Amino acid sequence: MRLKVLIITLILYLINNVFSQDDLGRKYYESAMAYLRSGNYKQAIEDFEAIIKSLPDSAYADDALLELGKYYLERESNKEKAENYFSILKEKYVKTENGPAGYYYLGRTNLLLGATIEDLNNAYANFERIPILFPKSKWVQQSLHDAGLVQSYLGNYTKGIALLTQAIEKFPKTLYTDLAKLEISICYLNAGKISIALDYVQQVIDNPFDEDVRELAKDYLSFVFRLGFRNVTPGLNLYEKDNSFSFSTNVRKPKQIIYRSDLKLFYVLDEESKSIISLDRNGKIKESKIADKPQSFFLDNKGKIYVVSKKNILTPDDRLLQFSFIYELKTKFIINMKEAASDSEGNYYIIDNTHKGVFKYDNQGNEIEFPLHRVNDRYKKIIIDKRDRLILSLEDRAILIYKKNAELLHRIDTFQGKNFKEICDMGYDKFGYFYILDKDLKAVFIYNTVFKEAAAYYFPENVEPIAFSVGEGGDLFIINKKTKSIEHYR
Repeated sequence: MRLKVLIITLILYLINNVFSQDDLGRKYYESAMAYLRSGNYKQAIEDFEAIIKSLPDSAYADDALLELGKYYLERESNKEKAENYFSILKEKYVKTENGPAGYYYLGRTNLLLGATIEDLNNAYANFERIPILFPKSKWVQQSLHDAGLVQSYLGNYTKGIALLTQAIEKFPKTLYTDLAKLEISICYLNAGKISIALDYVQQVIDNPFDEDVRELAKDYLSFVFRLGFRNVTPGLNLYEKDNSFSFSTNVRKPKQIIYRSDLKLFYVLDEESKSIISLDRNGKIKESKIADKPQSFFLDNKGKIYVVSKKNILTPDDRLLQFSFIYELKTKFIINMKEAASDSEGNYYIIDNTHKGVFKYDNQGNEIEFPLHRVNDRYKKIIIDKRDRLILSLEDRAILIYKKNAELLHRIDTFQGKNFKEICDMGYDKFGYFYILDKDLKAVFIYNTVFKEAAAYYFPENVEPIAFSVGEGGDLFIINKKTKSIEHYR
């Protein structure tokens, strides 16, 4: 009799606690996913949070953690929050279906948002464990691919090729097979084996798993051919001017240019009209944003435009942010702002020419203590890459690459022993290569993913390049001061 009572009690407990948790968890999860699809991210996050806080034993807790981590990784580029959710998934729900995803996305977060060698090593450590701990998991091929990518970024090309080859051999007919071949081509390019690099790209062009990848492969082909073949072949130029392309009629006095290859749109600062103009590939004006004496502009990680004036920043929603800083126990205003950029968390980094240094603020304009704002160096330009590294040009003569905490990672001040003279612009491409434009030398200098010298191109005498942006396949769109036009070099 007593045994029967215990069994009934256990059944009732399971019904009230386990089954009800799963049922409620399912309702919250379905609601959150509906909000996510409709773009109501705030409500989606609240519902996902309700599952992991109130229903941690629900069958949907691991799904909620995965979605939260992916949201902060892919939409907000928030490394700290993404790592938090993926770590919980990895540690507490490792035996669930999504357990391997915790490892994979922890690695992915460090790969995409990390700024240091340590971040890349952490990424590799997570990718490396998946084939060992979860050999039958659906994440194995992605982990092999991304592990190879990490080794390529670290300059370990032989190891990178070996891992990417494993991804191809174990899973010969998937999207990641094509992507692995393209990354192998970059490894061989960096290793100086150009014919092999070209062969891997051609394989994807000739027989892609997905037709969309064919277009991506064509960009790789242009890039590998330029950096590998043109760069070392006597009589061939790294770039050739596209004479069919010119925007001289639509922009009167261009000063700065940013090209978004995903939208096929140009954003150009026109000094004469005092506006930021967006144009399509045919030179047709799509939109203009008027600002008070614009000095420069930048795009945040969501592609929104911020206009920098001497005393403030005009935000995408037309708010004017005024910035002050505390120095020698007095509040002073920034009065000669030339350049600014924002990181993945929405913080601003501002170069002030009067007081020198770089100043950091939150998205409300409140100052954040930052080591570079009390230096005597005069910085000229600033960009922040996808890993939240600060890249600064110093007195026209050097490039400094910093972590977010202002720790110096790299310094670049020469190319093949030749000193820079007047750095006027800088940028990077989707292959991870870094570009420097020197208007005095009339040249663009290219460095690979570990900042080793890759190639240089000297413009013709009749060209005065003052700004540029990198397009598909490493093409260049430059502003020619002499003709006041935008030119295409491919």
